[in-house]
Amino acid sequence: VVSWIIPCGKCYWCARGQENYCPYAAARMPGVIGLNGGHAEYMTVPETAVFPIPKGVDVHTAAVISCAYGTAYRALRETGTGPGTSLVIIGVGGVGLATVELAGALGARPIVAVDVREPALKKAEELGATHTVDASRGDPLSTLREILPQGADVVYETKPNPDLKLALETVKRGGTIVATGLGTSNLEIPASHLVMNGIKVVGNLGYKPRTDIPELLSLAAAGKIDPRRLVSHRYKPEEINQAYQNLRQGKHHRATIIWSRQ
Repeated sequence: VVSWIIPCGKCYWCARGQENYCPYAAARMPGVIGLNGGHAEYMTVPETAVFPIPKGVDVHTAAVISCAYGTAYRALRETGTGPGTSLVIIGVGGVGLATVELAGALGARPIVAVDVREPALKKAEELGATHTVDASRGDPLSTLREILPQGADVVYETKPNPDLKLALETVKRGGTIVATGLGTSNLEIPASHLVMNGIKVVGNLGYKPRTDIPELLSLAAAGKIDPRRLVSHRYKPEEINQAYQNLRQGKHHRATIIWSRQ
């Protein structure tokens, strides 16, 4: 597995175990910035960015671990999600669906998935969501309050442009909201609501490669998560344009490009 976050290992943030905030990592993201080859059969990266895939883990779908699963895992870890944590996930695209499966592996209950797309909600059920809420039908807040009268311990808003409106109404007193979207939205949070209810709002970028990827690979090897379940489409290299078109249309849970050797 190749990490898209490659920290320097020497700066202030790396020394504190916060390598996902390493300022040097932003200049070398494999296939994105600084390191070419995202759609090539081979690419060159520092050895610190490469993690061996355990026996029994499918090589083609293990790549999902360093993206959707990595982001989801770190978000759950930052919020202290564990056995008995009540969790609401707003938006179950690739990251949200990975969160559903990981939350189950970590012992969270109940796990509530919120989205406006029926296929995404069905997939969330397959991956372990105890409840699903279709936000396009009726009032999602009323439904969430029926499921969790006191609110959720953790609300994870996975949307690219989070607004936290539903999250602020759903989280319980003393609970935590986490967001990982890198969009351009502005947040409006009533100060009195935040303070009177002791709500924590956490932003999190990606994952900590040196600890999170090995832990995720161990979970996969133990059968506690199965990245294959998240991959809805597989493409050949010559189908890359169709893959991007389907991505823009929201048809993927996650997709992989596979090079087959003759």
